[in-house]
Amino acid sequence: KHDKNGNTVWSITLDGLWNQYLSDIERLNDGNYIFTGGFGDNIGYRFFLLKVSPTGTLIWRKDYGIPHPGENLGKNIVKENADGSLHIATQFRQNGLSFSDRLHYIKTDPSGVILFAKFYTPPNPITIMRINDMIIKDGYSFIAGGHLFQSNLAGWVLKISTSNGDVSWSKYYDFNNGPS
Repeated sequence: KHDKNGNTVWSITLDGLWNQYLSDIERLNDGNYIFTGGFGDNIGYRFFLLKVSPTGTLIWRKDYGIPHPGENLGKNIVKENADGSLHIATQFRQNGLSFSDRLHYIKTDPSGVILFAKFYTPPNPITIMRINDMIIKDGYSFIAGGHLFQSNLAGWVLKISTSNGDVSWSKYYDFNNGPS
């Protein structure tokens, strides 16, 4: 954390043998921070949550894996719901693909215990997918991103129930003067 002059107030070091990266941070209603990121290990690629106090003290760390062979994670986004639950969206790839083609949505309780996890795939069989942002409002997560299919760019938004992970609707937007 840096002050307004750019001076380091505190920092945290990620320990481990494997390549680790941070991808998102959210200030929680209790004043603490939640970080999400990913890492590779001898099992495959995984993601983590770190809960850190305003003074930089690590409160807890949870590591999670995806039970699919050959997977790899991309960008992770974490948001807190009004009830304190944490909602994580991550893009990932599996089966040796060189691009992300799936979305993984996870809900945890405030201490990082998984309540449910669901996977979503795009409507086209081979699509390069990315997550741009997520907001939580009125009991739903709205996740926005884009995809590339056969050289056509498109955007998408998913409305997912925060209570059970069911998709209420999905919208696709064509950026190539085609139907949407």
